Amino acid sequence: MEEKPYKSLVECQIHPGTKFGKNVRLGLGVVIEEGCEIGDNTFIGHYSVLRPFTKIGANCKIGHYFVSEGHNSIGNNVRLGVSVIMTRGAIVEDNIFVGGHYVGVNDSTIGKAKPEELRGPVIKKGARVAVGVTVNPGVVIGEGAMVWAKSMVTRDVYPDSVVSGIPARVR
Repeated sequence: MEEKPYKSLVECQIHPGTKFGKNVRLGLGVVIEEGCEIGDNTFIGHYSVLRPFTKIGANCKIGHYFVSEGHNSIGNNVRLGVSVIMTRGAIVEDNIFVGGHYVGVNDSTIGKAKPEELRGPVIKKGARVAVGVTVNPGVVIGEGAMVWAKSMVTRDVYPDSVVSGIPARVR
């Protein structure tokens, strides 16, 4: 019998075409759909769902109950907290921290956009996003920026700036 390229306590639902790096660890009940790729030394927490064409880099720690709506990219050395929702089309670059209960939004029409009109948020290299943050469609959080807890980011955040509030503003 062929050894699986991942370790899990309970059988997960994994699409046979999934590409795994070395030392990938999956928690209980993880679901991975077609076209997904997971880099070396990455952990994905319990009951997470990776919809089609999710790419996760190396050395990532993905919290329990993570949802990737697919067609998105997560870089290397990324830390995502519990119950993070990465909307379709989101881009998360390298060396990012995102606290728990983050929600990225990709549809400003509230359900009326066609798939090609969806614009996921972009989190640039080295940015930090605290717990409970919501980011609107197409918003770019600049390189090295920091978003404080419970903020709602409605417009682009400049590199190396600190924002907070509803709506988030430079502090």
